[in-house]
Amino acid sequence: MDRYAAWARDYDRDVLVLGYQLPPVVAGLCGRHLPPGAGAILDVGCGTGLIGLALQALGYDRMTGADLSEAMLAVAGARGCYEATVRAELGKRLDFPDGSFYAVVASGVFTQGHAPASAFEELARITARGGRVVVTWRADGSHADGYRSVAEALAEAGQWRLLDRSRPYVVFPLSEADADVLNLVSVYEKL
Repeated sequence: MDRYAAWARDYDRDVLVLGYQLPPVVAGLCGRHLPPGAGAILDVGCGTGLIGLALQALGYDRMTGADLSEAMLAVAGARGCYEATVRAELGKRLDFPDGSFYAVVASGVFTQGHAPASAFEELARITARGGRVVVTWRADGSHADGYRSVAEALAEAGQWRLLDRSRPYVVFPLSEADADVLNLVSVYEKL
């Protein structure tokens, strides 16, 4: 929490200078699978609102931003792309009723030392039947198998079904130090 509080003001500059690829890839898959005006979207783990800005540019205007860091939420809220911002912690029960959102987007939060794969079930719970869950996770390292296995278990249990998935790609292509950091984006339909 202290790290993100101190980093909130400089976060965008620090990641964008490295060629940060999550916002454009996530927005592209949202554009492919979420009709603008279909319903409310929750951007969970919204950070400073980079995904919200990308989605707003594509015509999505009913968005709520949620994050654990109050400092990041302050930056995101000031951007004007969210109707509301709320503090929320992935891995715990989210304070939203079942089926609250047409879509839930979680970008950049399922990575080593951040949100646990067990939070996928909660994302499915708050997504309306027929809605979409768009989620990224680290595709490199042993923790990638944990995310994949939980996502597959939810599909086998009839909670959601996979609609689309990107190929693994380098998140920070302009950083030699992070050349091995891979992510993938998956889009699920809530059943």
